[in-house]
Amino acid sequence: MTKDANYEWSSYGEYARGREEVVDIEFVLKILSNNKAKAIAEYKKYINEEIDDIEQCEYEIKEAQKGNVNRTKKIELDDLIETILMREKVSIEEIKIKTKKQRISDIRKAIVLLAKKHCKTTSTELADKLNIQVSMVSKIKAGEIKQTEYLKEITKTYNNN
Repeated sequence: MTKDANYEWSSYGEYARGREEVVDIEFVLKILSNNKAKAIAEYKKYINEEIDDIEQCEYEIKEAQKGNVNRTKKIELDDLIETILMREKVSIEEIKIKTKKQRISDIRKAIVLLAKKHCKTTSTELADKLNIQVSMVSKIKAGEIKQTEYLKEITKTYNNN
């Protein structure tokens, strides 16, 4: 728990104990789980996570509020990258080198798009792994990129497995 959670006016205590005093905790807890004990555990876990990707966090909250909670098991980013690189017969070094080759660019984009869907990762982590700027990761996630047939093929192949 961060020291901010111990702040006198923080609502953390109400959520952690599962008892309402001032704050309507049920709304937030129901977003996390219909099981109150599980929801409280998820809330505590969420509070203790280090958030370094605010946009992703806000997106996940908005999706949860809409009821679009993805409960599928997430895979590790390194496993995703390794699988894609093996299928496309390229090395991590090739992906990390600054190049304007469309094929390499498409593989990077596919990794970002697939990681957004299948991994619990941050834009910063993706940028570091692929040696690209965080702003580029955000553009790819937002769909502000050129969608080539090759990129569509990579994402379709991976999503079908």
